[in-house]
Amino acid sequence: KGTQKAMGFAVIVSLVEAYILGLIIKSFGAMTPIDGAKVALLVTVGFVATTQATHMIFEGRPMKLYKINVGYQVVTFVLMGIVLGMWG
Repeated sequence: KGTQKAMGFAVIVSLVEAYILGLIIKSFGAMTPIDGAKVALLVTVGFVATTQATHMIFEGRPMKLYKINVGYQVVTFVLMGIVLGMWG
């Protein structure tokens, strides 16, 4: 039961991320998959990687875990950016 709630929450959070990323991509005027990917990469590096770095430092997490977590987010956001850019 707990796993179902976690998965449902993850889906909702992903939809919110995609919606906000779409707004950002649109505000940048990105109209191609490449442009969408570039904006998504900027968002990920500018917000996700920096926030995760703060968590890593204060929570004493290992660098390897940081790289895994941020790498996953980079791939996720860039793929979202490509799809959203295609919709231009």
